[in-house]
Amino acid sequence: MRVFLLICFLSVLSIHCYAQQNQQGDKLFLLQKSEKYRRMQSRGTLLTVLGGALVIGGIVTLSNATITQTPYGTKTTGNPEAGALAFLLGVGGLGAGIPLWIIGAHNHHKYDRRLESLYVGFNATPQRTGLTLRYRF
Repeated sequence: MRVFLLICFLSVLSIHCYAQQNQQGDKLFLLQKSEKYRRMQSRGTLLTVLGGALVIGGIVTLSNATITQTPYGTKTTGNPEAGALAFLLGVGGLGAGIPLWIIGAHNHHKYDRRLESLYVGFNATPQRTGLTLRYRF
């Protein structure tokens, strides 16, 4: 019986504890996710701003273009094709930028909060004997 208990005790000591194994890896993972979503947020902001500027520029270009009928055909002043292209690219930029901005901001803040709340520490209190392991998440 003693040999069995000794083998069990030695096996327990030799087994790797997986509960606290990857604390540094968790921080690294959360930091990578936070950085990924921060970049997504900044790119979404950039796309939204540029898309809005292209929409406004396209509308202004389209409104300034005139088409007049002459006896020899139509005469176009301005560049309505460039205005239409700028408008369509701007709408595409807005359509892609707004969701990227929102999702990036939401997840960036979520992973930042999780990164800040990841804490492992020992709490020794005089009221209780021993040490307390505290893990906030």
